Parts: sequence; structure tokens; C-alpha cells
Amino acid sequence: LQNQFIKYFYVLHNYVVLNNSTKSQLIDFTDGYIESFPSEKNRIKEIFKDALGMEYSRELPPPLWLLIKDHSHRVLVFDLFDVITVPIYTFDLNAAEIEHLLTIEGITRNDAEKIISYRNENAFFTGLEQLKNIPNITSEVIDKISSAEFDQDYYDKVYQDFELELNISKLILKPLQYLFYRASFYYLIIFGIVYFFIIKRVNPTVKESVILFVKYFFFWMLFLFVGLICVLLFNQAYLYIMIFSMLMALLALFIYRKRKEKRLRTLVFIGVMSIAIIASVI
Repeated sequence: LQNQFIKYFYVLHNYVVLNNSTKSQLIDFTDGYIESFPSEKNRIKEIFKDALGMEYSRELPPPLWLLIKDHSHRVLVFDLFDVITVPIYTFDLNAAEIEHLLTIEGITRNDAEKIISYRNENAFFTGLEQLKNIPNITSEVIDKISSAEFDQDYYDKVYQDFELELNISKLILKPLQYLFYRASFYYLIIFGIVYFFIIKRVNPTVKESVILFVKYFFFWMLFLFVGLICVLLFNQAYLYIMIFSMLMALLALFIYRKRKEKRLRTLVFIGVMSIAIIASVI
């Protein structure tokens, strides 16, 4: 495996050079690999055919770029909360997957599957007019795709004043903010359960209830923090969360060994918190 990757890097370094490229980088790589390792010529051509659905040729059709207007999308894969986005979406029809086509309003998964299947069986599209050759594709679908043909003027206008900003602090804070809001919502449910079934029985004052609410909220944040650490560090995070919960339960038994009411509500709270966090992890 290491030797194979050395071959890849050798070819990339010596043949796939953007400034000297006369064809696509895919062709540069394939030609370079065949020239460097001629004994593997047939195999590399087989891989090319398996990947692209056509015999190897140095002449590839031009890309058919589509532009989806007002379709904001994230730039980074790990940016799950769309912190860093661009306002429009572009893709090459000859390199598209089903998910790309679904960004066009009105295109169903069934339509997208037919288009991709036709392209894979008949090599690349050389023009959007070829969409008419696809069986069982309506003229409405063809019009929707054709209307998404790349518009250079629109593209230039959108990006004239647009500046992509890589904001690391937002990338970190946004998930934490989401986690905090969601955790707060679950805490209200958990505290409500404990309050109405355990705490309310002793008729606490408003002040006592508020104190308990705040105290258990920090307790909940501790559980949340431990759960997050377990997820980041361990494969079977739920096992370590269970161990932590058991240790906290033993600690509560020791601290409140002579105070039955506090012992009961703390143990119930620990149990409900543990179930909520383990369920979210699993």
C-alpha cells in the first residue's frame, strides 16, 4: 500500500502540474501513470473505464456547469451549522451525483437517478440538449435543468462584493451554542419530572425551588461535559458515561445517607440524566 501511494505522489509531482497542463488533470495523471509504469497500462485503463463508464481517451467532453441561484451552502464538510457559506451552488453535470441534481428545485430523486443512470451508461453529456434522449424524463424536468445553465454574468455579480471569511471562533462557538440550547431544553424536561414527582411532595418555597433549579442545572452541565469528553475520547462512550453515573450515584448515597428525601431526588435526577445522555450518544 505504501509503495502504491509513492507511485501516486510520483506521478502527481511530475505530471499533474497545473501551469503546464494541456488537458484535464485526470488525463495528465493517467498519461503520466502509464508512461511511468507501463506494465500497469491495461489495469489503469480498466480503472478509468470502471470509474467513468467509457474507454480511456485523451479527449474528454467539456464540463457542463450548472448554477443554482439563491442556494446557500456550506464550504466545509464539518461545518454542520452553516457558519461559513457561499450564496450560490455550482456543479458539473458530467461529474454530478444524485444529491447535486436535487439542489435544483422541482427535481425528484427518481428524475435524478434516471439522469445519472443514463450518463453512466452512455458516457458523458456533450450538451444539455442530450437530456431529451433520456427515457421517461418530462420536458418540465429538462426545462428546470436547462434554466440552471451556468450564467457567468450572474456569477460575477454575486461574487463582486462577496468575501468568504474563515471564522474559526464561530465554527467552534456555534456547535457549543446549539449544544447549550438543546441541553437547556432537555434540562427543563428532566427537572420538571423530578420536581413534580419528588421535590413537590415536600412543598418547597419558591426560593428553595429556584436554588434547586440552579444547583441541578450545574449538575446537568457537569454530566453534559463528561458525556462530551467520553464521546470525543472513547469508541463506546456510553459505557464510560454509565461508569461515571454509577460513581455519582455512590457519592450521592454517601453524602445524603442520613437525608432520605435529598438522597431520593438526587438519585432520580442522576438516573434520568444518565438515560438522556446515553440515549443521545447511542
